[in-house]
Formats: sequence, C-alpha cells, structure tokens
Amino acid sequence: MNDEQNSSNIEQKEQLSFSTIFDELAEIGELAPFLEEYMSRRFDWDEKYQRHIIDALYSSSSEVIPQVERYLLEKMCESLSFFIEYVKLCQQASLHPNP
Repeated sequence: MNDEQNSSNIEQKEQLSFSTIFDELAEIGELAPFLEEYMSRRFDWDEKYQRHIIDALYSSSSEVIPQVERYLLEKMCESLSFFIEYVKLCQQASLHPNP
C-alpha cells in the first residue's frame, strides 16, 4: 500500500462516526426516561457506565438536561476542591520549608 492510499484510508476512518443505542435515544429525547425505567441501578453504581451515558446525553441530546448539568457541575466542584486543597498544601510547604 502506498502513502497516498494509506492517507486516504486514514481520512475515511476519521470521517466514520459510530453511534450507540444510547446516542440514538439521546437524540430523540428518550435516554433519560429509558435510564429511569430500566437502568437506574446500574447508572447509580457503575461509574464507567455513568460517564458513557452522560457523554451520550451531553453530545447527542438536542435539549439541555438538568441531570447532566448537575453531574458536570459536581465533577467540576470535586476537581476544584482537590485543586484548592493542593494549592493550600503547596502554600504551606513554601511558607515552612523543611531544612
């Protein structure tokens, strides 16, 4: 395979987009009701599954979903809390360096 064919194959693969059933349900506004009725227990305990669903809701939904916004805000607060605590430790270390 020459470089031109290889480049063409790479471009074709980049243009492909795969959608899941969750993406399809999010597009038509039925993912949240589906989760509430059939998958709420798994959504609550499986963090990887939860991230996948949130991603599908965020990227494929045509409307704003309050649960997604709340989830994203909670994650942002967790990250900022960690950052603030880390900065405090760094500030304390710089004020009281070990000899």
